[in-house]
Order: sequence, then C-alpha cells, then structure tokens
Amino acid sequence: MTLQQTPPPHRHVNRELEWACAIVLLAWGAALLMPGATFSLPTFAGFSSLATETTWGMGTVFIAGLRMLALIINGNWHPSPMLRMGTAFCGALFWAFMSYACSHDGFPGSSPWEFTFAALCGLDIFSGLRSARDQARNDRRASIARRGA
Repeated sequence: MTLQQTPPPHRHVNRELEWACAIVLLAWGAALLMPGATFSLPTFAGFSSLATETTWGMGTVFIAGLRMLALIINGNWHPSPMLRMGTAFCGALFWAFMSYACSHDGFPGSSPWEFTFAALCGLDIFSGLRSARDQARNDRRASIARRGA
C-alpha cells in the first residue's frame, strides 16, 4: 500500500495554461533563431522595422524561460506570482502585436493567425490576472500573519 501526500490547497495549483503559453512563446522564439528569413514576409514588416529576427527571438526565448522559471519556483518563493504576472502580460503584448501585424499585412481578408494570436493574447491576459489574484492572496496571508505575530 502506498501513501499519497496531498499538497496544501494553496500550492501546486494547476498551471497548465501558463505552461502552454510559455511553451508556445518559447517555440516561436526558437523558430526565429533558426536560420532563415522569417521577417522577409510582408506580415512581419512591422517587426523588422523595430528589431532584427535574432533580437525578437532572444527576447521571446528570454521571457518564456523566465516565465518557466517562475512556474517552477511557484509557491516556494513569495514574489513568484508577480514574476508570473509580469511575464504573462509581456506575452500578451507580444501576441497582441502579432495579431495586429497579421491583420495589417496588406493581404485582403482575415488571416487565421490573426485570431490565433488574439486567442493567445487573451489566454495570457487571463493567466496574468490569475497570477495577480495569487499575489493578492499571498499579501492577505502575510498581513494576517504580521497581525497575529
């Protein structure tokens, strides 16, 4: 017979959505770092005017890595919800810009990517708001603990 230890309710909450968004962001950044000229496509004209493919790739890989690190240490380090929230909103800004770029690519009609990136933006916003709620809960607990001490 094996005994399973049940984690406390405030830890190890399911973060699959946050992991999925971080992995997609990591994959996107890795794709930009691969050899090729992704930004030569008209869809990415706005991106290439701001920075190179390598800069965008390194930035998205960095944000995704930071987000994954925050998810790994989640619950074991007090500021981790703030880090999760910040990286989720960075991801949301990136996906919003991607959606905008796809909607203004000069081609008639809508692109499926426009809506896909908008959905990823919405999911990252949701994740950021959930992280903010986690931080508020941590702050309330810390306040109660200080009053009780």
